[in-house]
Amino acid sequence: MTLASFALLFLIARSAIISLQTFLVYLSIPSLLVSLYFTIQIFGYDFGNYKEYYGAPSSTLGNRNFVSGFLGFSSLAFLDLGRRLAKRTRLSFLLITPFLFNLWVIIETDSIQGIASLALALFVYLFCQSYLTFSQVNILKLASIFAVPALLVALGSFGIGPLSNLLSSTTVFSRLDYWRASVLMLISNPLAGVGLGAYGDNYRYFRDQQAISRFGESQVTDSAHNVFLDMFSYGGLPLGLTYLALNLVPVLIFLLRLKTLKSQEDKRNQIVFLALWFGFQLQTLVSVNQIGVSVGIWIILALMSSKAETDTNPNPKGNPKIVKTALASRIPVFFVSTSMAVMSFLPVKTNIDFLAAANRADGLAMKNLVQEFSQDSKLIAMVATGFQSSNYSNLSLEILNNGVLHNPKSFTLWKLIYENPNTSEVRENEALTELKRIDPRFPYQGQ
Repeated sequence: MTLASFALLFLIARSAIISLQTFLVYLSIPSLLVSLYFTIQIFGYDFGNYKEYYGAPSSTLGNRNFVSGFLGFSSLAFLDLGRRLAKRTRLSFLLITPFLFNLWVIIETDSIQGIASLALALFVYLFCQSYLTFSQVNILKLASIFAVPALLVALGSFGIGPLSNLLSSTTVFSRLDYWRASVLMLISNPLAGVGLGAYGDNYRYFRDQQAISRFGESQVTDSAHNVFLDMFSYGGLPLGLTYLALNLVPVLIFLLRLKTLKSQEDKRNQIVFLALWFGFQLQTLVSVNQIGVSVGIWIILALMSSKAETDTNPNPKGNPKIVKTALASRIPVFFVSTSMAVMSFLPVKTNIDFLAAANRADGLAMKNLVQEFSQDSKLIAMVATGFQSSNYSNLSLEILNNGVLHNPKSFTLWKLIYENPNTSEVRENEALTELKRIDPRFPYQGQ
């Protein structure tokens, strides 16, 4: 559903008639709002009662890493708007303030990915702007000047070089463990993958001894913390290569379009796309596919792959050819959105019914819903645990037995079956066998 929504957003943005400057304004507004809410939380006025993760406020994006990653690439919008308004000195200078404000918030999140994302976006932006301004400069010499600090930052993130003490952390090494597991998932299931959202159910089986030795057998995850590797492990080569193409083809289209522009100023106006793309992709290489953060890149990709008539035509609405093309491009949007509405009706209704049953504390209604739509192992575990804690072990066991039929690789469900007091000895041994199969390096022993 999420991937289909991103595709729909891509089609809508690609068919929209919007200037680049307007898009930058749209990007800068949520960027500033996220920072403002983060600051409100720091001073103890969190009217939304969001939880804190890792000792830092989460703003509206879930945890500090998402806040940091989003601000890392979106902050560039303020700098480029300031450059475009350079002749209006006061307004241009004013735009530096929210950029510095965002930089302070990124530092306060104490998250490396925002700093790295902003650094790479700035590197690409300043490098390209410098090259276009001083085109007679040798590109290799210019690249070497910019590449040295970028290389030091990259090496420091992995505990190498003079910046290692500042940048490296256990989160970097844990991600390396997650990445190795996802590669093994792809190798074992190259055509179909392990299933959408099924990384967590398969991680215990595919993790290696190094991951256990480093952090202990209890540390698990439901994502590779790399969106590209997630896609390859979820759907094998077909989904992974498709996702890769959706992220790379618009860049190729953009670079080809850039060559056709005659004016250096027109090229400078477009370079921000490339910088935003690099800044986003860096954080997506070490993070999950968080919806609030990822929305921006799908709009950026859409605009990069569009013909960008608004950059060369001051009155696009008056051009019949452009209007006709825009109308034709909306046809896929209509079909995709209609199909999504039909396919999503039943699961959305189920979620609404479940929340209503939970608010009524109607346990039987929740039991019926998770048994009828039993793809979500976490939801099944939650309902079964609720019945177990209320001394309804038989009902809990019934839910769990139905759950493992649809989620046979769920360590949590088999563990709950093993621990259920009403589980027969035969079923208990079967559950123990499944636990050992799912996690061969840490066989569950009932402790």
